[in-house]
Amino acid sequence: MTKSHTAAIAPPRQGSAAQLALVFCDAGIRPAMLALHAYRREIDSVVLRPAEPRVARAKLAWWGEELDRLRHGVPRHPITTTLEPRLTGDEISKLAEYLLASTQWQQPDSRSDRDLGPFCESTGGALAEVASVAAGQERGTSTDDLRMAARMLGSGIRSTALIRMAMISPRLRRQLDADDGHLTPLMELAAQALRSGLDVMPDSEKIRQRGLLVMAALHARLLTRLKRAPVDTYAELGPLLKLWTAWRTARSLEYTG
Repeated sequence: MTKSHTAAIAPPRQGSAAQLALVFCDAGIRPAMLALHAYRREIDSVVLRPAEPRVARAKLAWWGEELDRLRHGVPRHPITTTLEPRLTGDEISKLAEYLLASTQWQQPDSRSDRDLGPFCESTGGALAEVASVAAGQERGTSTDDLRMAARMLGSGIRSTALIRMAMISPRLRRQLDADDGHLTPLMELAAQALRSGLDVMPDSEKIRQRGLLVMAALHARLLTRLKRAPVDTYAELGPLLKLWTAWRTARSLEYTG
């Protein structure tokens, strides 16, 4: 990986949960985490925002081709070039899972309007799984345990982010079968995923996974705010509360890892 690769990747928004997760993760894996956040942003910019269908299909198809190039060791994009040294074929398949689920989500006729859980697991869960493996693991720790915990946390993070978008998007509420504003069942689904992921995360892994755990803590706090917010309101945590939550989470891991 060269410095020019990461320099070409736009950083997360200042003060966002993604930016704080990068601040608190291990410096050695920060370029890979930055690339994973950027990958999510690239796909979501096509899928979750209104776009001309032909253009959206072309962009998603290009990313499918880029993942094929990544499998063959000849990626072109700064994101995939940065990720290549840290990914096995299995992790590349998780990136493809994210892309496929996102493509299907864009086509309402091909899916049930009630499948937020599977969608979030195949997107946020898959990406968190890749991040957890890229961060490494303690010798002797079960890879399956780590992957399962990360997948649950990623699913909860993704669900929370979509619920916040749905609060101000009637179109997305209709997709989630919640156009009457009744998002409580989806919030409970997100909360359960976040709790379960934290419960099964091996203690020996928590220091290595602190970037993911900071993201999870910030989204758990955001979810609490969403439960009290009226529909059509964009709920956000204040910058000081975000920073304090991230710092406290990272600090607490020093005593459990």
